[in-house]
Amino acid sequence: LLERPLISIVIPNKDHMEDLSRCVESIINKSTYENYEIVIVENNSTEPETFAYYKELEAGHENVRVVYYEGGFNYSKINNFGAAACRGDYFLLLNNDTEMIDGGCIREIV
Repeated sequence: LLERPLISIVIPNKDHMEDLSRCVESIINKSTYENYEIVIVENNSTEPETFAYYKELEAGHENVRVVYYEGGFNYSKINNFGAAACRGDYFLLLNNDTEMIDGGCIREIV
């Protein structure tokens, strides 16, 4: 790579804290590409543990943010809402139940 553009990783979520945790932690712990932000799009969660996890993530990682989508479930709208909050040059759209297994995958995508 000649440049290292900012990659915005958009992850919609509703209450699946364990799935989301596995997804986010795999990115943070395995990625060899460091110029990224994670934007979690909160979609009407109700579990207190979910919101506690959001606070923990934002406090511990300056490149992780949570934005709050308040409409009904519409996958495209949720992702577009998240994309509007991003700062990156490129988007990587992930489900909250994905897990990074190869630390070089973001670099390869770029």
